[in-house]
Amino acid sequence: MKKNNIIAFERGADFYFDLGYRKIQKGNLKSALRYIEKAVGLKPNDSFLQFNYAGLLAELGDVDQSTEILLKIVNELDPNYDECYFGLACNYLQMQKIKKSVE
Repeated sequence: MKKNNIIAFERGADFYFDLGYRKIQKGNLKSALRYIEKAVGLKPNDSFLQFNYAGLLAELGDVDQSTEILLKIVNELDPNYDECYFGLACNYLQMQKIKKSVE
């Protein structure tokens, strides 16, 4: 009978977020996206992680998905996350929805 000597080494959302943030600082946004997505997958109700995920998506040109995430934050997770409203305004400007942006 063989003994299993493998020990699972689970890494948390903060670990993956930190890796992603370091990739962003180095300008490697696509690589950062993988790590940030992993962090969000581990902590889907963390408004800070979701906000940063939305910002990265917008930076990569996926303004529609970024907007969806920001709306989820203010409608479901944390309506007092003021930075989300600014992010939404920026996204709506990017989509040339001026009236929505002013809202």
